Amino acid sequence: MSLRHLMSEVASGDVVTKLKTAEQKWLKLAPHLAESLKPLAAHATKIRETYESFAASQPELLKQIVARVEKDPLCTGVVPTVSAPRDPKLCKYTVEGTLVHEIMNNVKLLERREKTMYDGLEYKLTDKEKKEIIANSAAFLTAQNNKVIASLADSMSAEKMKEIEKEAEEKMAKAIASVKLSDIPDSIPFKDVLRMQ
Repeated sequence: MSLRHLMSEVASGDVVTKLKTAEQKWLKLAPHLAESLKPLAAHATKIRETYESFAASQPELLKQIVARVEKDPLCTGVVPTVSAPRDPKLCKYTVEGTLVHEIMNNVKLLERREKTMYDGLEYKLTDKEKKEIIANSAAFLTAQNNKVIASLADSMSAEKMKEIEKEAEEKMAKAIASVKLSDIPDSIPFKDVLRMQ
């Protein structure tokens, strides 16, 4: 489950208890579901585990997000244009109350949260995450190097290509070895983390 989808679970109150309750309901339903629907039950467990993991690794960030959600749960920022909501059953062309309406409301809520609620929040990187960033960057640069070297293969002799490959490997190894964990920032904007998901 991506961090972006996990943020849809953030709400006021004890979220872990709510997720555990939902997980238990799904697990009770699982034996009675068709095979194609059984992964939904497993997904409830995955949501809870991912939320607990995020809460343990980023407690301060989660507190800030929960505080913002509690302050404006619907991320409205919109002033209603009517004094009272109309009854959807009385509207001739309404989709309110349908599954599509509920899904689109949730999608729009997540979009509003991403635009307004996460400004100024920082995601603190662990040493493990910093090492992963260095490893992923090294893998990307190595792949790009290999593409460039492969494009030169037609225009150079095999001996010259071996020299170029050896030189590129040595330079890449030195470059990777020179990067330290302290070169990576301790935190990055939470909005950037969501975009990477």
